[in-house]
Amino acid sequence: MSTPAKLQPDPFEQLKKILEDAHRGHDFLAEYVGELERRRNEEDVFIRRAFENVSVGGAIGRGDTFIVSLMSELYDPLDAEHKLEMRRWWHENVRAEASQFDDLKTRLTKIV
Repeated sequence: MSTPAKLQPDPFEQLKKILEDAHRGHDFLAEYVGELERRRNEEDVFIRRAFENVSVGGAIGRGDTFIVSLMSELYDPLDAEHKLEMRRWWHENVRAEASQFDDLKTRLTKIV
């Protein structure tokens, strides 16, 4: 018997859980803050850093193959509103993590 569709994980929530579980150490967070200091596009930073971090952070999969699969299967199909919500949620979480380090917190406060 197949599992009813309503019991299948929601792609938005599944992606959120994967991104939430990714390890982000000081080096990653410092590079993230550097991206913000250079005023990089929010979506570009998200795609580059969040999905790179997932592959490095010990997620199951083989490097680039996993990133492509994660993006094509979970992120790309989201509508524009959900993509924006995901990006904002991720940036908020990563900024909060970076703020736990005094040096990064100082740098973040200088970014308008």
